[in-house]
Amino acid sequence: MQRIARRLLSVGVTAAVLGAPLALRAAESYTAAVPMLMAQATQSPVTPGTPAARPTVPTTPTPTAPPAPATLSAPSAAPMAQPAVAGPISPNTIAQVLAGVTPAAGHPVVDRLVATPEWKEHREWAQSRWLEVNRRLDAMRTWRDVELRIPDGAQRTLLYPFSGPDFLNADALFPTHPKLVFFSLERAGTLPDIARLDNAQFARMLGDVRHALSDIFERNYFITSYMTTQLTKPQIRGTVPIIALMMALTGQRIVSIEPIDPFPALTAQYNAPPPPRTDAKAREATAAGDASGTTDAPAATPAVKAEAPARAVGRPRMPLSAARIVFSKPGGPNRTLDYYGLDATDKELRWYPQFLEMALGGGQPSTALIKSASYLLHDHQFAGTRSAILKAADIIVQDDTGVPLRLLKSAGYTVDLYGMYMIPIKPMTYATQPDLEVAYRDAGSKVKPIDFPFGYHGKSGKSGLILARRKS
Repeated sequence: MQRIARRLLSVGVTAAVLGAPLALRAAESYTAAVPMLMAQATQSPVTPGTPAARPTVPTTPTPTAPPAPATLSAPSAAPMAQPAVAGPISPNTIAQVLAGVTPAAGHPVVDRLVATPEWKEHREWAQSRWLEVNRRLDAMRTWRDVELRIPDGAQRTLLYPFSGPDFLNADALFPTHPKLVFFSLERAGTLPDIARLDNAQFARMLGDVRHALSDIFERNYFITSYMTTQLTKPQIRGTVPIIALMMALTGQRIVSIEPIDPFPALTAQYNAPPPPRTDAKAREATAAGDASGTTDAPAATPAVKAEAPARAVGRPRMPLSAARIVFSKPGGPNRTLDYYGLDATDKELRWYPQFLEMALGGGQPSTALIKSASYLLHDHQFAGTRSAILKAADIIVQDDTGVPLRLLKSAGYTVDLYGMYMIPIKPMTYATQPDLEVAYRDAGSKVKPIDFPFGYHGKSGKSGLILARRKS
């Protein structure tokens, strides 16, 4: 009976695998192969997530329970269905996750991440803080609608030097400018690849986001020295992640984020390995040339005496990095934010002699926003940037860290004062402006108050704001 059962079983298996017409011809050969087939079936790989098969001793099968065809490697067997692979996560969705804004459901990775207790806690933190921040921005919007009327705003470029990732103030004051140009010392960076994060890495990233937002939420400005560490975390690198999440908080839709390189030839030059130096005399000659001002900076620029001859010759201290973000309000036109990370001192801008003209020029009417800028435009090291701003922008909204009052007046701007003037915080008291202090005092009751923080004294409720317009 056992022998007959084996024959019946092998015929059944053959019929399932090869088809009925060939079953009888292969019956005898399959009868001999059944024990091997059974052994193969018990040794087949275990499906991930299921317990490993317990070793079994081959037993005589019954005719009513033939092995399933899927356990056999036959050419005629149908291929097994492959699991669906999730597509890429859009920049807009990543920005929403970072911002604590609930994204649309449907992507398995995103659904997993936003279901974690850490993200839910992050969302509650962001929402509670955003209520306070948005009230501050509403006060700025009210001031903008009354005092800062720019009829041709939809045809203008906003210039925001020393911006860091501060999209909030730029958008609150200039919501219709179609092009925004930011530049500061911090690198552009990229959005984090959240699809590659496990839950522990994701939780740490959310903590880094909250840390990076602490100053702008509390003080309405970023602190440069803090950003050195805040924007160099494993997942939060550069300004792009913070700009993007601010766009999500303000209801923007991010269309795309791409790296850009306006000077590819210079990038290739600066990234090239330095030429070999064969002996000590050659190195001494190179160092002497660099110290005397003979450098291999682009030929179109005059040589500038280098202050640190030990630095590699022919390269800026901080090569330019840049990104372009295209975004829009739902139903509104696309806008563009170009962010450039570079050192904007005159000494370092010699490596990019066309940068200021490219970034601030173009012939389009321009507005400038300057706030909490460490009084850099009071420094002779930024004379080139200061001159370029005065040339490009016919409207400037700034605090006292921007262009000094005397230079605004000599360049032909009329000035309206708001809030109050306070002596700069330490250690920046060198930038005290006695003439601005006198101007506030002389204006008296004509100086209108502002009820939002703007500048370094904003937390104490003693902000000052200067609105300058070039005389037509």
